[in-house]
Amino acid sequence: MIVGRLVMGVILIVLTACGAAQPAATDTGVLTPMNTTTTGIPCGFRGSPQQPRRTHVMVSASVKIPPQDGDSLGFDLREVMAAVGVHGDLAWHLKGAWFVYDEDLPEAVLAPWERIEEQSRTPAGVQLSWSDMESCARVMLQVIDGTFTGYQGEEPILQLAAIDSSYWIVWARASDRLDLVRHAFDGVLDYDEPPPPQLRT
Repeated sequence: MIVGRLVMGVILIVLTACGAAQPAATDTGVLTPMNTTTTGIPCGFRGSPQQPRRTHVMVSASVKIPPQDGDSLGFDLREVMAAVGVHGDLAWHLKGAWFVYDEDLPEAVLAPWERIEEQSRTPAGVQLSWSDMESCARVMLQVIDGTFTGYQGEEPILQLAAIDSSYWIVWARASDRLDLVRHAFDGVLDYDEPPPPQLRT
């Protein structure tokens, strides 16, 4: 008799710990038995409970510079380069350029940039230095389109892109470059721009 009572006591303790007597409601409202404790850990589980699924939040790695002078853009390559700081240590590549020239400039000045503009529209683009870009900023009245990407080896580090004379996109691996842009221009917005591809040699 005493043994029987002890066995029944042990069974009740196990059932209470495992929550077997408590049914659980499914999403459809149907009650189904659950062999778990009140913490949701399966009965007899000795490891750590499964961690909740983490939500990954995308952090913007680029910004959009809107027009600064009413309906007109009000800035160009010169101002964008000044905002991000000097990056003469990077190997720069230009793709998809469309320039507006000062036609009063001599042909000797315009001709090289006309060739660069044409080469930039090829799949490989054209290689530039930071000083070349400074020269471009002085010579051109405006960069209508053009993507300037600075590489360190094969890895993209910084990208400046003029979009249809409507706005500029600045992508940067280092977030402090974007902070500089935010301080240099009004109304700068975070922008979900995918990172540039690695440089193919």
